[in-house]
Amino acid sequence: RMRKLRARISPADSLGGTTGVGAAAFQGWATFTSPNTLEVKLNAGGTRNIRFGKAVVATGGSAAVPPIPGLREAPYHTNVSLFNLSALPRRLVVIGAGPIGLEMAQSFALFGSQVTCILRSGKVLPKEDPDAAKIVRQRMEEDGVEFVTNISYEKVEVRQNRAGWTPENPCCTAEFPEMAITVKDKATGELRTIEFDAILVATGRKPNVEGLGLEAAGVAYDRKTGVHVDDFLRTSNPSIYAVGDVCSRYQFTHVSGTQAQMAVQNAFYGGKERVSEMVVPWVTFTEPEVAHVGAYGHELEAAGVECDTYTAAFEHNDRAILEGATEGFVRVHCKKGSEEIIGATIVAPAAGEMISELTLAIQFKIPLGKAGLGSVIHSYPTIAEGVGGVAFQCKMKAWEKVVPSETNDSLRVVNPTERLAVPGRQGPCPKSLGVGAVLGAAAAAVLSLLFARV
Repeated sequence: RMRKLRARISPADSLGGTTGVGAAAFQGWATFTSPNTLEVKLNAGGTRNIRFGKAVVATGGSAAVPPIPGLREAPYHTNVSLFNLSALPRRLVVIGAGPIGLEMAQSFALFGSQVTCILRSGKVLPKEDPDAAKIVRQRMEEDGVEFVTNISYEKVEVRQNRAGWTPENPCCTAEFPEMAITVKDKATGELRTIEFDAILVATGRKPNVEGLGLEAAGVAYDRKTGVHVDDFLRTSNPSIYAVGDVCSRYQFTHVSGTQAQMAVQNAFYGGKERVSEMVVPWVTFTEPEVAHVGAYGHELEAAGVECDTYTAAFEHNDRAILEGATEGFVRVHCKKGSEEIIGATIVAPAAGEMISELTLAIQFKIPLGKAGLGSVIHSYPTIAEGVGGVAFQCKMKAWEKVVPSETNDSLRVVNPTERLAVPGRQGPCPKSLGVGAVLGAAAAAVLSLLFARV
């Protein structure tokens, strides 16, 4: 089934798709030979020399392999080769606990593999909010994934490899090799050996900059961070642009596609599209998903930037209750004292589908409160009501307490500096944001002081 689905979406990035729109394509290894020429060593034999007016470096990135003794001699998998498996490994070890590592670890555990996720620190999804990462880890442990944390890697051993699998050609059939990894607990010094049939290396990525002749083209680059580009995606050679993983800290397919459009616009049509103006969302496709856009709270705190934070948990969201998915939340950060959204995180089964609403709000400066998302009606019952929940909290900040007048025949607003306390700003979303919740919050402003005298 997976191969059928891959085949169905493959035309978008295929050779036929490229030539079908009128582009000439040469299959081989391209190397710059000067600031405006390159040579292609064709796979079919021979070479092709090309002179260009504009060029784009889009060589992407590849898995960064950690220096663990014995690993480079073992037939390890990366995210590229793992999908070639035609049989399920009984025991899978995953090195790393970032998005790719966790997505694959949970998937194989649900398929039935015994999965062990090994990481040097104690943090999974270290870039995400700790409570978001905690939810994902707890769910994965419920699914059978074991986490081995706070260790150092001692060695990887290949004990049996009759089929002769290699790192360049790792196992893709049921003829799995027998391997083991030894780790040391950082606190106790205790050694532990874990046996496995397949190993996935998911410890980050590196830009593909080697062997491209970038020096001959006058293109500055770094082996760790990739090709250096300005805000318009131009390299140090103004005739050459770069896009995607080879130059960007945002290593996502949707960012590569967006930057490709920007490069074409800027290179050929006088565009001035800037990388700094991109608002980039991303999603970790675990169950539940974790989606984010903009700044994290810990980043704002480290930068000394004050913010107002609103969190709506799903424990009282009716759809979440029905789906058995109440452990997530929607969290939004706004500039202190304003309704301008500067960051958001969602943990939910459909977080990736929900984050676009908040991405749009940041991109076009749509406020969170009454003048913006606070006036958007979300369908009931949906998980997306969580976005309405944080918007409702923000809107409530502007509600003023009202008290009886001296004659008790009308109500008046108290000093505008005395605002209604916002219930649950770090707690549950008002249940379904229904009529009762809204009217109840409003009534609290009146009834709490109904018999008070001015």
